[in-house]
Amino acid sequence: MKLRSIALAGLLGTGLLMTSGCGTEDVTDLVGNLLQQNVVYTVNGTGGAVTFSVTGAADTLVEDQNFTANLLTGYDNYSVTYSPNGGVDPKTFPAGSTYMYTATTCDALGYLQHEIKANKVTFVNTASYALAPADLQIVITQTDGTQHTVTETIGACGITSAPSLDGVVLENDMNITVNADGLPPITETITGLDPELLAIGNNLKVDIVIFETTILGLPAASLTVVPMAGYDDLAAIGVGAL
Repeated sequence: MKLRSIALAGLLGTGLLMTSGCGTEDVTDLVGNLLQQNVVYTVNGTGGAVTFSVTGAADTLVEDQNFTANLLTGYDNYSVTYSPNGGVDPKTFPAGSTYMYTATTCDALGYLQHEIKANKVTFVNTASYALAPADLQIVITQTDGTQHTVTETIGACGITSAPSLDGVVLENDMNITVNADGLPPITETITGLDPELLAIGNNLKVDIVIFETTILGLPAASLTVVPMAGYDDLAAIGVGAL
């Protein structure tokens, strides 16, 4: 039985839901609010391993350019810090949504963060330079050959939503290609995604995290794709599906 179903059974026993006019979505929202559910994705973009500390979760060591998902309940607010060097100004997230927290040296606070966006794809750029389409082209190719090209300028050390990628469907064997002037294209192939995660389909939001690197002494970028599944979906399929 799913966590949500267990919680709902208990609430029905107390009579808290004995109110007419409540639809399925209303009940789900009520249960989520009572449990104070949150998901916080913690990404490491510092250049070395860090340990994340999140309210209500065990401390987790995360290697550079990797991430972990934290399913959280029981608190009105959730504080996130990391060590070394990330505990000076902890970030607090209110319960009830899905968030990204990326540890980075590009920002004075030591992190970039955002709440899940309406757009399908959001870029989290930890590089110290902007990525403009005229200088660096990012193309996502689906397994059927359909291509989606980023048309937005991705700001330096910041969060950028990409409406140009709203047609993207997350799937195994899709490619993300970065074309920079004067350099060979760099292609990342997405593999190993769990079928239950892919079944979420168009409801699944995605963060593409960009890390600063160099190729032949010139500025370049590497990528990590983070599927931003919400609490109910992640509880159902398990963190291991990411």
